[in-house]
Formats: sequence, structure tokens, C-alpha cells
Amino acid sequence: MSRMTAASVAFGLLVGAIAACPAAAQSLQIEPEKVFYTDMKVAAVGPFVSSPTATTGVLWSRKVAHPTAVPAVRVHVQVRQGRPAADWRIRILDLSGDEVESFTGGSPVLAPGEFWSREVPGRGAEVELISDTTAQGLEIVVDQYAYRVISPIPSSISGLDQRIPIRRAPQDVRGWAPPIARILFISGGEQYVCTGFLVAPDLLLTNDHCLGNAAAALSALIEFGFDSLDATPTTFRVSRLEAASAPLDYALVRLSHAPTGFGLAALAAAPAAEDQALVVIEHPAGEYKQASIDDCKVRHASRPGTEGGATDFGHLCDTLGGSSGSPVLDRATGRVVGLHHWGIPTGSTEPVNQGVHIGQVLADLRTKAPAVYAEVMGNNP
Repeated sequence: MSRMTAASVAFGLLVGAIAACPAAAQSLQIEPEKVFYTDMKVAAVGPFVSSPTATTGVLWSRKVAHPTAVPAVRVHVQVRQGRPAADWRIRILDLSGDEVESFTGGSPVLAPGEFWSREVPGRGAEVELISDTTAQGLEIVVDQYAYRVISPIPSSISGLDQRIPIRRAPQDVRGWAPPIARILFISGGEQYVCTGFLVAPDLLLTNDHCLGNAAAALSALIEFGFDSLDATPTTFRVSRLEAASAPLDYALVRLSHAPTGFGLAALAAAPAAEDQALVVIEHPAGEYKQASIDDCKVRHASRPGTEGGATDFGHLCDTLGGSSGSPVLDRATGRVVGLHHWGIPTGSTEPVNQGVHIGQVLADLRTKAPAVYAEVMGNNP
């Protein structure tokens, strides 16, 4: 039996076993204010519509600045008119004139007709419209920017923080960490932080409440290697949303390029079991990568999910807002048994976090997007 076929059978047995569990009467309610960490706010400007003053070269530019000092901003640009050719481009610069990024007319980033820039250091940014040939048929608009803020951190699991920096984790746990990334995305006037992990060379899994719609997904910056405060992460963008499920709270996105050197998360073929020792590797509150190991275990192998079915399990691993989308790994093997998506705040009568059984996610993906499912399973280490 091939690896993919054997894995498919195992996951089929897993889903059947979970479905046989009695569902609790009340469904889980995902409350954004209790799971999201906000690190930027969005403000409207203008809108500033390009009005070329030259026929070639820099046709138009516009600076956008926050009224007070902030560490970083992002700028939103609409492409009202463009052409699929490399003879024109949009440049994003900081206020000192240093280029942060640039996109030519044929870039897939411009194809949706709008984009959010990368984070620009400082309190503002400059947008330039440039053409090597003609200004005709080009028009862009700068209408929003996002600026860094400090927000309260939603928490889960009462008691002492038990997360440790990934660089201080045991060697085996450090070895499971490279495929896990920090996600920055904009939705509803704020930039939020989540976590995700690679399950195929250019496929990243996270929560539906993070990247479950195309606008949020296309705004996302996916950062690998943010393992300490002095680390310089490698950043990727999302090219499209491949599959999502609100009931199972997962989103699978394809990255613009396949990250190299970070490996893939290995997926388990068995459901999480009562008292099973776990590890959660995460970016809590958008901080550098950390691991929850102490007292991290399954508490209730079957719990109701967002629609009341027994799709979830409870766990006692320490998380914060921003940990949404983190992999829940078996401590013994490092294989992913669940997708963390919910943290219970202090004061709950039953302080447990929840993760979706990974087998449920894969079964749904197999139905919705068979080719993508085969891609994931074919790459499962």
C-alpha cells in the first residue's frame, strides 16, 4: 500500500472514530475579541488619486504619515487602471527615501486590484507610480494606512505563563519549529496576528477566523524564522485561498513562493487521546516563536466544535491571543494532532483550550479540494 493510500485509510478511521463520539448540546462560539491580538489600527486618508505630472519616470508620488511617532505603518493601494506589463511599477519607500518593496505591472500582487504594503519602519511611507514608457492607462489610489498600536493581550489557561522561547526548548521541539510562521493580516479596520504552519511546500494551514476570506488572506504577511527578538524573518505573501471551513475553523492558503529551508509539519494518523502529552509551538501576541510544554496535555479527547459536533479536543497548553492557528503536536513524535483555535479566558468554569482534530480538517479538505488534499498527503513526512 502506498504512503498516501495508507494515510488516507488511517485518517478515514480517525474521522469515523471521532464522529461516533456523542456531541455535546452546546456549540463553541469563537469570539474574535477573545482570540485575536491587534497590533495595528487602520485609518482612512484621502483618497489620493494619482495625477501624473510626467510622461515617463516618476509619474506621481504621495507621502502618508501618522500624526505621532509609531514604529511602523502599512499602506493600502488600489490599482484602478494598469496593464500586465513590466514597463511600469509601484514603489513603496520609507520617509527617508529607502525602498521597502516594488511591484511591476505583471506582479500577481497587483492582479486583485488592491494590496497592502509590507510594514514600513517609522511613522509613514511614500508611494510612487513609475513608468518607463507612458503614463496612459495607469491610475492608482492611496486610501488607507495601518499604524502600530499596543493592545491588551487575550489570554487563556489561568495561572503562571509556561511558554518558553523556542531557542530554549529541548532539541527535538526546536527541530519541529521551522515550518511554523507568524501571520500578520488586516481585517475590519485592524491588523491581527495569528500562527500557521506549512503542510506542503507552498501550502500553509491556519484558522478560518484568521485567513478564511480572500481579502484577509491577500493582505497577509507570512513570516518564517521569527525565533527571537534579534531574528530577521523571511516574509512571504499569499497568492490565493485554497480551502476554508467555518465549522472546522481552518483555512489553507497557497503562498506566492515556496519557502525553502523550513521543512514541513508532519501530520498524525491518530486522534488526540485523553492525557496525551502535547506541545504547542506558537507566536503568542505576535511575539517571537515560543513553545508550551509543561502541563501541556489533552483534557477531554472529545469536545463540541463551532457547530456542536465532536470535532474538537480540549488541551491545557498555555497560549495567548495570536496563537490561533498553531499546531498542537504529540510530544512523543512531533506529529500534528490538532489545530489550536480557541483559548478560554481566566474565570471560566472549565479552563481548557480547544483544538480541532487534524483528521477532521483533512477529511473536509479531501471532499472540498481533492487535488489539494492529495498534495498535502503526498508531502506528509
